[in-house]
Amino acid sequence: MVNRVTNSWLRKAYWNAFTVWHVWHEGKLPYLPLEKIVAMQNRRVQATVAHAYETVPYYREIMDQTGLRPADFHTAEDLAQLPLLTSKQVAQTPERFVSRRYIRGLGLQMYSSGTSRATVLLNYRLGDVATWSTTVCPCGRTLPVLQRIEGRSDDRVLLPDGRSLHALTVLESLDGLPGLVQVQLVQEELQRFVLWAVCTKETAWEPMRQQLAAALQPVLGQDSVLVIEQVEEIPSGLGGKVKAVISHCCL
Repeated sequence: MVNRVTNSWLRKAYWNAFTVWHVWHEGKLPYLPLEKIVAMQNRRVQATVAHAYETVPYYREIMDQTGLRPADFHTAEDLAQLPLLTSKQVAQTPERFVSRRYIRGLGLQMYSSGTSRATVLLNYRLGDVATWSTTVCPCGRTLPVLQRIEGRSDDRVLLPDGRSLHALTVLESLDGLPGLVQVQLVQEELQRFVLWAVCTKETAWEPMRQQLAAALQPVLGQDSVLVIEQVEEIPSGLGGKVKAVISHCCL
């Protein structure tokens, strides 16, 4: 009984000291010179990849299949050599992504903040699209800064010339059209679109359809096929929200 209490107290003391040390050091991290941050990042990348290769079945298999070894990873950019994961892959065989050092049993489900050496090496597409800022944060932080969140990748329309337009840009010309309640633009193929439109009962459909076509066709391209349909309601997606743009073309 005494040993159990002593061990429990020692564990708590160790983790309290560990947490205090990390809070103090990590709090200074954003203000360190960029070269020091990069050097620290590289060390953690190397340690994490070595841990993943040694103990995680998925990464051992994928690295063996591609002829990669932990020594091939020196910087964060080298992680691009690993294939991107989807959440579906992880959900189908979660045991392949668990370290053999993990002791199964009761526990809390935790999510890494990405600041410790124990960061889980899982790279998968979230679908978020953002723009990097070209300026330095006025607070003195030396880490890269996001200028703005553009939205999700499937909220963007892909054009034949390779450009992608966000929903706000594509549908901007429809703002303020009298009688127009709601729209949803679906990109079925690169040059084929379907626009679902909800209008007030008093709105004459044919003039509205012509206005919608005149506003969207120049944005989508004159060679694109645009089908415009009037509907009473646009079905909501996950979370009960109606997406303004849905694209089935990969960016």
